[in-house]
Amino acid sequence: MPAEPGFLPRKIVLDEADWSFQENAKGNRPKKYCSLRGARVEGLADATGWFWKGADGKYPHEFWSEILARRAIAAVLGEADPQPFHRMVVFDAWIGNQDRHHENWGFAKVSDGRHRFADIFDNGSSLLRELSSDDILSKKVGTPLLREDYIARSSSEIRWKAGRKIPHLELFRLCAASEPGFRDTAASMLASAMEEIERGVREIAAFARDSGIEPGISPLREGILLDVLAERRARLLERLT
Repeated sequence: MPAEPGFLPRKIVLDEADWSFQENAKGNRPKKYCSLRGARVEGLADATGWFWKGADGKYPHEFWSEILARRAIAAVLGEADPQPFHRMVVFDAWIGNQDRHHENWGFAKVSDGRHRFADIFDNGSSLLRELSSDDILSKKVGTPLLREDYIARSSSEIRWKAGRKIPHLELFRLCAASEPGFRDTAASMLASAMEEIERGVREIAAFARDSGIEPGISPLREGILLDVLAERRARLLERLT
């Protein structure tokens, strides 16, 4: 569900005495639709149900990437969303989301029967999630030169031409050059949110370490992640000038 600006995750035990589960959806991670059996959980907002996604054994940090991205969405997108597809492209380029294929965005039908662009979902394939240990982080993105190369090679699943992936930075440049309104949308997003995103990364990293959930977010991962986000933002701003 959408996050409020400044939100922090919390741990909830899904006890089968209180919850019912229905297998749901395909994909690399196990997924279930969860609903309460008439009970209430203190501090949990009222809703008809929740969508649970398990951890991926190959990419264990994808769990935290999803949470970090949700916090960033609340900081970057705000309330008004006049150019939702453009904003999704900018957001994905900023966090390095490499899994925005045709099943990972869509439309939602609202109560009056109209359709709107759906809240951005499935953001876990981002934010260094494939670099599964501090040793790999250091080898792949431990220096400014390595981070620059990593960012340049990061590609999008949204294709500019059929059959060929292109880097996020190139997709962003092409959209800025040819899509009406894209430059203004991108400039607005990139200008205002870095401080809140940095605060969110630090707060969620601290929560991850305190929670006892493994793997957590080490101080090394936290620092490199902030460096990569700042560098991505700088590279995107360059393409607006």
